[in-house]
Amino acid sequence: METFSIRKTVLFVQIWIMLNVSPSMAWCRFPAFSKLQLPLQTIGPEASAFDRKGGGPHTGIADGRIVKYQGPKVAFTDFAVTSPNRTKARCDGKNGPELQQICGRPFGLEFYYRTGPVGVALSKDNSYVLITEYITQRIQRFWLKGTKANSSDVFANVDGIPDNIKRTVLGDFWVAIFNTKQPTTFSLGQRINRFGRVVETCNFTDQYNSPNGITEVQEYKGKLYVGSLDQNFIGVSRV
Repeated sequence: METFSIRKTVLFVQIWIMLNVSPSMAWCRFPAFSKLQLPLQTIGPEASAFDRKGGGPHTGIADGRIVKYQGPKVAFTDFAVTSPNRTKARCDGKNGPELQQICGRPFGLEFYYRTGPVGVALSKDNSYVLITEYITQRIQRFWLKGTKANSSDVFANVDGIPDNIKRTVLGDFWVAIFNTKQPTTFSLGQRINRFGRVVETCNFTDQYNSPNGITEVQEYKGKLYVGSLDQNFIGVSRV
């Protein structure tokens, strides 16, 4: 009976997807999922960034450091700190939020190349910026140029809590979505085109089965780099 019940549930989910998901939206398939392991006793690679020469990824972790990935033989090394009061003896490997005032805690890491503000996504033609809204579960667009300059509108509504948003080289946007609807939680990366339409969804729930889900999905040279608040690795998957 239990096996029949599971099969029935799976069949129901498949039917629901066929009836409710737009045919133009693709579900990505993972040929492989790998992990870039953080230094010992550290967690929380909330966001990733690559420098102008392609070095990295760099990521901010819970003990206040920004670390840089130097390849499989070296792994991560210290790159920067986020607090003048931080000491290695007191902070390295200490991930508790009570030490953030002393050790610092980097969020929303990004390199500034004169392409726009940090923490939001700038459109490819620099005409607007996108800002994710946690409570309203939507992405807001603020116009910088054109007849709509200095006004805003809703770019997209999402089914869950949006976190970091990153633009791709082609002008689409990847946004991390954490869906906390009971009884199941989902960690999704969704690629949204310039018209505000979801064109691809990647389900990272199996890789990030935690109460905090994922915080970022960034596409770089054919790979997706996935961030989180409570894991000890950066997830990597091919597009």
